[in-house]
Amino acid sequence: MKTIVFSILLCFTMNAFSEDIPRMISLSPDVGIYEHLGIPVTPTIKLKNEKDSLVTLNDIIKKPTVLSFAYFDCHGLCTAFLNGISDLIDKSGLKIGTDYQVITVSLTDEDKPETAMMKKEEYLKKHPGISQDSWVFLTGDSANIQSLCDLVGFKFSRIGKDFTHAPVLVLFSPNGTINRYLFGIDIHPPDFKVAILDMAKGQVKSDLKNAAALYYPFDGNNKHNTRISEILFVLLIVLVCIVGIVWLTKSRNRQMADKGPYRSF
Repeated sequence: MKTIVFSILLCFTMNAFSEDIPRMISLSPDVGIYEHLGIPVTPTIKLKNEKDSLVTLNDIIKKPTVLSFAYFDCHGLCTAFLNGISDLIDKSGLKIGTDYQVITVSLTDEDKPETAMMKKEEYLKKHPGISQDSWVFLTGDSANIQSLCDLVGFKFSRIGKDFTHAPVLVLFSPNGTINRYLFGIDIHPPDFKVAILDMAKGQVKSDLKNAAALYYPFDGNNKHNTRISEILFVLLIVLVCIVGIVWLTKSRNRQMADKGPYRSF
């Protein structure tokens, strides 16, 4: 039992605090995030913007940049995820287009520049006055999409018409290196603001408290999906505490048994 407690704590500590190895956040062999902190973006990955022009991330990233993945015909979690980004734009206290920019890349080559333009217009209408290049929607062929996912350590799989993936924001510094990952579809605006300001200073950091929020087929009426990461995190802590208490109790009982009953002569 002691070994179990130690192993759980050791694995969690290594995953959360090691700065020397890429962090792996995975709940299945095909889905998860390998944090590639400090890795620069490559100019060989070419995608299409909403105007059907080939671009690279190097062409776009000139300021702190928030990269997200979705597919544009999704009516489940991807929509909730993009709505969460939209809320961050409103509530973070930062100015999109000045303090940072957002790039959303489609996970499927079935999305085309026209689809990207429709999705862009849908969200820009929610934020009158922001520039067209503040939030860019990109599409591409499967090879370039996969190359970008490999670059940032984003693993996903397709199940029917749905995608299984982690809702994650990948933050790039102005020089095009990965500085941070933020997990979840309801990231708190103050956390987002701090992450952007830290990124602007070149600080590299990891955020694991929402790392368990993987994408499963999503019911838009089920609000519990937005808190799955917090629930799983709390359950992990509770499990560790229970195992620790059980071990301590058994250890104490064993010590008392070894001493035997007290006798007076």
